[in-house]
Amino acid sequence: MKVHNPLFALGLVAAAASTSACAQGAGPAPSIPAAVTDVWSDIKIPAAPELVPATVDAKTSALLILDMYPTSCNATARPSCVPTIPRVRSLLDQARAKGMKVIYSAGYTSLNGPTDPVPELARRPEDGLVRGPADKFYSSDLEKLLKDGGITTVVVTGTSADGTVLYTASSAAIRGIKAVVPVDGMSSKDRFAELYTAWHLKNSTASVTRNVVVTRSDLITIR
Repeated sequence: MKVHNPLFALGLVAAAASTSACAQGAGPAPSIPAAVTDVWSDIKIPAAPELVPATVDAKTSALLILDMYPTSCNATARPSCVPTIPRVRSLLDQARAKGMKVIYSAGYTSLNGPTDPVPELARRPEDGLVRGPADKFYSSDLEKLLKDGGITTVVVTGTSADGTVLYTASSAAIRGIKAVVPVDGMSSKDRFAELYTAWHLKNSTASVTRNVVVTRSDLITIR
């Protein structure tokens, strides 16, 4: 039989190969679900990441306190944010005692949101303030503030974990800035989001993970 259509000819060859494989006992290829939602309930939650100590140099580091204002960090909006306040306050006290740079963030100016953090984390006139979306490097002068101050390491705290903490820490890491992220200094509306953020920062692409340290506030030393 002459075959003039080359695609049809390739189909005949593939069919013949499949028939031959089945005849030899290879059987059909196993069925793999196309979407993760098809196996959602079968996926096990991975083990918690190992938290490691981190020592930062006050002269070349900055403490970032992101979006921790009263309307976002309270028992109603984000209950898990409330217990992070004393942990972040402890880091803030250490940073101030060592003369380390402190930078706060808030949302876009056009949103007319608050710029002052919760009272326990009060901002001083000399502290930096940037406004932007989840990634605080985007459409803000954060990168310039860090470069002008000779900052090569940032300690990233704030809410929400799966928003501003995840994207700002990742963005810093991609820029070659070391990001130290204390898991007890971040929060979200959903605790799973906090879990996911810790896992992602520890297990993401190498361009992020090589510059990220996942830790706890009491494991951070400011010298």
